[in-house]
Amino acid sequence: MIAFQTSVRINRPIEEVFAYVSDPLNLPRWNSAVQSVEETSTSDNGAGATYSMVRVLPTGPAVNRLEVVARERPSDFTVRAGAGPTPFLYRYRLSAENEATLLHLRAEVELPAIPALLAPVARRGSGRAWRTTSRRSKRCSRCVPDQASRASRSADGTAPSRSSRQLPSFS
Repeated sequence: MIAFQTSVRINRPIEEVFAYVSDPLNLPRWNSAVQSVEETSTSDNGAGATYSMVRVLPTGPAVNRLEVVARERPSDFTVRAGAGPTPFLYRYRLSAENEATLLHLRAEVELPAIPALLAPVARRGSGRAWRTTSRRSKRCSRCVPDQASRASRSADGTAPSRSSRQLPSFS
């Protein structure tokens, strides 16, 4: 297993950031490795809901079953991918910092035996991917749903698909 942690400051109120980050359907918009997410089951508060997630890994596309383990507004969100090539647990913790939000990630990733020998390389690669994701998160600093959906519409007025990797342009 490899583990890493990192943080990013987002210039938005904690409630808005939590609402955006804790909706797995938004993952393709801010997580650089995620191509698409589809809901496969729901729950009342989000905890226990499951999703099918397609990611792009160095070895190619990978499909994981994603489960929301915890969703406690506005500070805790945990997801687990138990089925798929790289099982992981991501714990997101949010805290208010003046008018901004500090988003902290603690990640644990299981690797098969041979790739586990390459854990130091994988840890560096994961860190690099998170830095890309952090830049995307900062660009998505406006998480208000009606503004985000309006900003993400194409020139022809249609909304992009959930699997769209294009980020909305924010002013």
